[in-house]
Amino acid sequence: MALSEKKFNYLSEMGIDLWQQRDDGNMTTSEKKTEDNYLSIEHSAIEHSRLFDDVLTALTLTKGDYTIKSTTITFEFFDWHFSKGNDISFENSKLVTPPLSTIGLSTLLKKGLWQQLQTFN
Repeated sequence: MALSEKKFNYLSEMGIDLWQQRDDGNMTTSEKKTEDNYLSIEHSAIEHSRLFDDVLTALTLTKGDYTIKSTTITFEFFDWHFSKGNDISFENSKLVTPPLSTIGLSTLLKKGLWQQLQTFN
């Protein structure tokens, strides 16, 4: 289970030592190919996105409850990736959607995103 930086800091302040698995780059070839299919994430675009703020609100999360890596936004219960296509899918704790800028322009994509997010409520 991944912890947000905020929760990790709280536990550390309470004197609770935590072990977290580190990504040591030991990915299989198929995992590397899958990673190559995802788009890079721009921190500033995510942090200033009204749609992303709405997603956080819907999931009752705050800005400290996720981490952004090169191609992944990691939440406690799923990872969010952006792809070039217009498909929205959720499998194996992995949400894959078009970029937020693309979703924001399409009512159909917004509807698909909200339908996927309903599985977490």
